Amino acid sequence: MQYYILFNTALVIVSCFLSWIEPKIFVITLRGFQMIDGKIVLVLALIGFISICYELLRKKAQLFWVYGLVGFIITIITSMVFYSYYQNNYSGGPGIYLAALGGIQLTGTYVVYLFQQGKQ
Repeated sequence: MQYYILFNTALVIVSCFLSWIEPKIFVITLRGFQMIDGKIVLVLALIGFISICYELLRKKAQLFWVYGLVGFIITIITSMVFYSYYQNNYSGGPGIYLAALGGIQLTGTYVVYLFQQGKQ
């Protein structure tokens, strides 16, 4: 499960370097790290990546709440960005979709962890 979290945090980090807004007539292409929302998502993903690397080095799984919180905040931020794009008739690029997917998967991993703890 820890390698799955590592993959998802790396997915969110990569998504911040892809385009979040597709170009139109009066809209320029913006990458995730060029926007304040993308910078916040990048910092959160880096926090998650560093903490999962720390767990893998120590070989103990104890920081699952960090990934759940990081994933939930990333999901909230990307949802607000999607709503803003919908209001302004922008088309989202592949980066925003990957960031949303990574945030949802991190949150889902935490929920699965909670169910596994309840069974034990």
